[in-house]
Amino acid sequence: MPIQLTIWERRDKGRRETMENKAFELCRLRRKSGGITSARFYWSGSDEIVFLVEGEGGRP
Repeated sequence: MPIQLTIWERRDKGRRETMENKAFELCRLRRKSGGITSARFYWSGSDEIVFLVEGEGGRP
């Protein structure tokens, strides 16, 4: 099962609530993509979000 892990930081003037809403929206869009089984985000600090996306196994 392939995974993708990315880390995103909030800019100085960005609102935390806006970042959270956009992260949630991105996860929903990724889950609708073909081959994606799971897409989640986690706060790893007050200004940082981690995305974890899991996909189906590779094709022969």
